[in-house]
This record gives sequence, C-alpha cells and structure tokens, in this order.
Amino acid sequence: MNNMDILKQKKGPLKTESGKMPKLSYTDFKIPEASSVKISNADNGFESGNLKVRDAMTGLGFDNDKIGWDGGNVTYNNSYFLTPDENTDGVTKTNPNTLIKAANNSYKNLGVDDSVVGVSAYAAKSGKMPYSVTYGQGGVVMVGGVPVENAITIDGKAYAKRSSVENAINQLKENTGVKSSSETVQQYKDDNAGIINEYLDRINNFEKFSYNPEEDPVFAAYKK
Repeated sequence: MNNMDILKQKKGPLKTESGKMPKLSYTDFKIPEASSVKISNADNGFESGNLKVRDAMTGLGFDNDKIGWDGGNVTYNNSYFLTPDENTDGVTKTNPNTLIKAANNSYKNLGVDDSVVGVSAYAAKSGKMPYSVTYGQGGVVMVGGVPVENAITIDGKAYAKRSSVENAINQLKENTGVKSSSETVQQYKDDNAGIINEYLDRINNFEKFSYNPEEDPVFAAYKK
C-alpha cells in the first residue's frame, strides 16, 4: 500500500500498518504543469500555421462557390485573394495574419465596409459590452450568450466580421437593455439637463464676494 492509498482510505490521524506516521514527499502531491493543461474553446478551431484557407474563408462568411485557384494563388470572385504558404493535394494552408489581411483587402476591393476583427478585443475597445466571449458546441462563438455569425477561432481566440460582432452586441442590447458607458452618460444628461444647467448657471454667474466686518456680529463679539 502506497502513501496515496493510505490518504484515500484512512480517516483521522494517519498511521501505517507499522503504527508510524507515513512520510510524504512533495512528489506525492504533483500539480499539473500549465503546458499540460488544455482548455478547449471551440470544436472547429484552427491552429497557427495550419489554417486551411477554404475552411477559414467559408467560416468567415465568404461564398464557397466564389473561392477558386489560378494555379498558384487562391482567388475569390475571380480576383487574387492570397498566396498560400502550403498546397498539399489541393488543400491550401496559410497563417492567420496572411488570411486576415487578405480578407480585409478583399472587402476593400469589393467596396464592402467591413473587416475581420478579434471578437474580444473589438467588444472591449468599443466599450459596448460588459460581457465576455464564450464558446458553445460546434465552435459557436457568443458575446453575452448571443451567437456571432461568420466567426472562427484560431488558437482559442475568436475572429469574425466586424459587422457580425456589432450585430450580436446590438441584439444583446435589444434583449437585455444593456447600454454602453457613453450611452448611460448621455441618458443621464438628457434626464437631468434642467438641473445640470441650473447648477452650471450658478457656478458661472456666482455673485461677487463681499464682506463688511463691522456688520458681522461674530466679528464684533471677537473685537470686544
């Protein structure tokens, strides 16, 4: 019987069969190293350097039927999209930076006012969301429980079309009445405009200070 078996079975003061206290070393209580603990965020996530171009593009909302190949480059809507890092048996792969840059260039060339953004970073930067990004089954990315369309995860980090993130935030606001900090301040100003303006007027038009000690009974008392 080893030390850990004794810990599991014994209650009260620990004693071995010999009647002596067991000697436990730090090796009996190992804590997993951070590198050995894996946190699963999404079922359909990608890894850096192993990004399948077509899968990632369709995940971001690009039309699969418009994705093509000109013999050396991936095309979209018959126009250059990106040059892959790897092409094995017709499966093209690239890194996240190349894909995101190509996607944003494609939106620009197509005259579409959109871009690919990090979901958490965009929500935090916009100041619109007090909720964190969570993940559901099948790789669904959610902001405050509202699914974000056309989103993918790369190394556990969610990316999506900017418009998709904004739509999710607006839907959440509509469902729960959540407001951004700027909207809350503006609502306060609107509700209290009269009082605020009254106090501002008092501050800006404060009467000039004047004091006559001869008319002050307290001063007269001290004087006597």
